[in-house]
Amino acid sequence: MTDDGFRAAFGAALDRQMRVRGVRRRSLARALGVSEAYVSYVANGKKPVSPTLANRIGAALNLTQEEAEELHRTAAVGRGYKIKP
Repeated sequence: MTDDGFRAAFGAALDRQMRVRGVRRRSLARALGVSEAYVSYVANGKKPVSPTLANRIGAALNLTQEEAEELHRTAAVGRGYKIKP
């Protein structure tokens, strides 16, 4: 899978968590203090996600520990890290 593919996987995970919680990109952007366009870039796999941003997203979406860890794993792979199963 390409870097873009891994980033897209993060975006899919992010969109899934947002959909489950009924959160729109605009609301998430406001909670994170970033533009809606930036959230869109992240969700579409166009921007990598730092661990700090993954933490902020997890907090903004009120993710469980397990959900937050999955988001972090997906973000790390999107940044090129090898994750052991």
